[in-house]
Amino acid sequence: MKLRLLAFALLVAGSLVACGGDKSKPAATPRTDAPAVATPPVAAGSGAADVVDIAAPALPARTCPPAHAATFGACKDGLRCLLILEISDACVVKVANELEIPDLATESDGAGIEDLIWPTKDGALYVVNRTETWSWAAVPSPLTAPRDALAKATWTTAKVGDLEPEGYQYGLATDGAKAILVGCKKWGDECGADAEECEEWFCTKHVFVDPHTRKKLAKAPALPFVAGPKTGKITEAVTLGKKGKEQTCASGTDAPETWYDAPLDGSVALSATDWLALRYQAGSRMRAKWGVDVTYRRGCSDGFGVVEGTINLGPNQLWSRSVDTGWELQHGALGTPLTDATGKIKTFGDTLFVFAAD
Repeated sequence: MKLRLLAFALLVAGSLVACGGDKSKPAATPRTDAPAVATPPVAAGSGAADVVDIAAPALPARTCPPAHAATFGACKDGLRCLLILEISDACVVKVANELEIPDLATESDGAGIEDLIWPTKDGALYVVNRTETWSWAAVPSPLTAPRDALAKATWTTAKVGDLEPEGYQYGLATDGAKAILVGCKKWGDECGADAEECEEWFCTKHVFVDPHTRKKLAKAPALPFVAGPKTGKITEAVTLGKKGKEQTCASGTDAPETWYDAPLDGSVALSATDWLALRYQAGSRMRAKWGVDVTYRRGCSDGFGVVEGTINLGPNQLWSRSVDTGWELQHGALGTPLTDATGKIKTFGDTLFVFAAD
């Protein structure tokens, strides 16, 4: 009898185990050579709260050429300042110094800072103040200058070239070593004697002056960062050429087509397809200065819709562009903007932006 009961018990136990499905199987021995697979995040309310959200592996660290820049914007206390920016090799941007704007240089009654330039990071930063007399000032060592450095600066009155029809006098440029005042020797007279009715006008000849010696330069300076080919292989995939008297552009394996853009004065390759087109531009209405015009290109297209707004050229594939909230800094092809120390994408300043030639 006992043997029959024992056999019956074993039969029942076996049936229960069989109904448990996979629970009857021995645990598999984990493979030590199997690749780790991250569990995808689970949406809230999915009923799988016991699934662990494993973070994705960190992306490779970005690297940038260390650089410096300056722009006008709000100080930490809300006042108006000249912001001195520092870009680290980890592509982090920080405000390294704030120089308060003095009352004589604030925008009121048609006056205010009209231009700035920073030839080298270890040298002085120059600003032009737009008043009835027009003057310029230099701030030594802006990275370490005291907050009131602009208020204590010596403003030097100067006249460079002819007044633009709406009263603008001159701006600033640099050859990467020193500051240069840039005015216009002669404005276009397309409108003749009735200049007040003119819609647009342009400078037909610029004049370049050393602010310290007041001597005129024999020719226009070569602006920093303006390099790269004017024709030929612009990027790995973009080539500019000529067919007869026409310019051509070929992108990738496409056949060369007529390229209607104005000739280049330089270019900067940002990727295999993306690049910056550089052209020197004369002064025009409400802009007495001469400088480089920068436009973003993708392949042979004009780039419209890809990057809009003003672009400022920097060293080693660094550039900034104007967006609704200020100046956004980029390195290389258009992608993720540079961040602050917290990793947050941030814009800086709101008007006038220059890179220093380190």
